Amino acid sequence: MNKNVPPYILFLFIIPFFLLLGFLGWKLERWINWKWDYGQRVEQRIEQVEQRLDRLENQNAKD
Repeated sequence: MNKNVPPYILFLFIIPFFLLLGFLGWKLERWINWKWDYGQRVEQRIEQVEQRLDRLENQNAKD
């Protein structure tokens, strides 16, 4: 390897590497948070659907 490598060449590789590392870390954090929240959101949705079904059944019983 040539020992007279200009410093800007190193920055052309180092800065994008750290930017990519930060971006991938951010995406990983979002994915983990989505996975953790997903189960809770599914349970809430099931509960909402059950409440709607109960309301419809009550309306049909009144009619």
